[in-house]
Amino acid sequence: MNEQEQLLELKKIVQNFEEKHKRVTETALNSPKGGDQNWFSILEEYDIKPASTQQKNYYYSSGITVAKGALPLELRKVYEAIRFETIKEFRDKFRDIELELDADFYWDDFNDILKRFIKDDIDSYIGKIKQKVGVSDIFANAFSSMNQFSHGLTESGTATKQCENCGAPRLDTDQYDECYFCGTPLFPTEKVQSNCEICGAPKFLEDQNKKCKFCNN
Repeated sequence: MNEQEQLLELKKIVQNFEEKHKRVTETALNSPKGGDQNWFSILEEYDIKPASTQQKNYYYSSGITVAKGALPLELRKVYEAIRFETIKEFRDKFRDIELELDADFYWDDFNDILKRFIKDDIDSYIGKIKQKVGVSDIFANAFSSMNQFSHGLTESGTATKQCENCGAPRLDTDQYDECYFCGTPLFPTEKVQSNCEICGAPKFLEDQNKKCKFCNN
């Protein structure tokens, strides 16, 4: 495979990624709050179990106020699946092929996008589904949040942990793993340290000695 052929194949991979990304993002944005059948079909397509109605009610009551859209946590999982599919497509096509110079530069540039697009796009998505509030709503929400969380905090004496990405609060009994609302890891120790050597998926500090959750290697 010469350099032009390599570039052509790489551009096909990028185009496939962009088409998948655009479709799931638009479907999530066009969904009513919590998602609809179109969104649930995408979750099924990527073998992702949707949050239950009870879970969503809890997530929305403890997270930011939104007016529409699929749950950000679910969208993050779809993005992760698309990233995995894209990396797998690349590895399947170029497993025993060394990229020529221009093709290598092209893939490196796109690979940087793959590494950061999930956080950037989830941030952008949350901004688009937020419900616009006035000053009176801000005070009402603040008072409601104080009542909702102060009882548990008074009993435990533990400060509430907030997601650094979306600001959703977590009671002390829930302070572990990832944010229920947007899926961002809650603690610095859970941030990405390296990528899986097989599929390229990110691995957190606590998972370095475990199998990759995407390709199971």
